[in-house]
Amino acid sequence: MPALDVLVSVDMSRRQAALSVVQKLETEPVTVRLDWRGLTPRNVRGRRLQCDDLLTENTLTAPDRVVPVDIPERIGTTVVLPPATFSVYVFEF
Repeated sequence: MPALDVLVSVDMSRRQAALSVVQKLETEPVTVRLDWRGLTPRNVRGRRLQCDDLLTENTLTAPDRVVPVDIPERIGTTVVLPPATFSVYVFEF
């Protein structure tokens, strides 16, 4: 899907997977389905970087204009990614 850039890292020793997603569409959300192929994720947490104005940037004098925030919604087998966001989810299994 050209709207997404996705990376998954798995740490078997810690029984965790990190899913990093860049949602590139500027005006439309994207719904994705997660397939863990037999694993049952639990204790899912996520953080998201987004801003209403895509031209906003952090500077030395204003370093907190764009900051990561906790993702409040429950994360299941489908995830709705808001427009123009970078999200990181950590799943324990």
